[in-house]
Amino acid sequence: MSKGEVVALFVIANRNIKDELIKELTECKEMFFHTVYGKGSVKSNQFLQAFGFHVEQEKVLLIGLISRENSARAFDILIERFKFNKPNTGIAFSVPIDKLKY
Repeated sequence: MSKGEVVALFVIANRNIKDELIKELTECKEMFFHTVYGKGSVKSNQFLQAFGFHVEQEKVLLIGLISRENSARAFDILIERFKFNKPNTGIAFSVPIDKLKY
């Protein structure tokens, strides 16, 4: 991995934590976000609630560019501070961007 490789980071989470997510993830330097608002497709019902699922329909998609080196720190933040490794918290993934160097 050479210095300067860039990945696109995608984070989908409940809209009510958007400001906190952006604040924490900007610790990962060299990152900026584009914010997209949306609604989840799952409707809340008694069946889901019986199994302990809380359905939050108001979602936010954060799309950012970050160096590959700093993306590991971003995922650590999502797991440690936002519990993305637990159900019903959020989804995050990165996609390498070839040929884009800084």
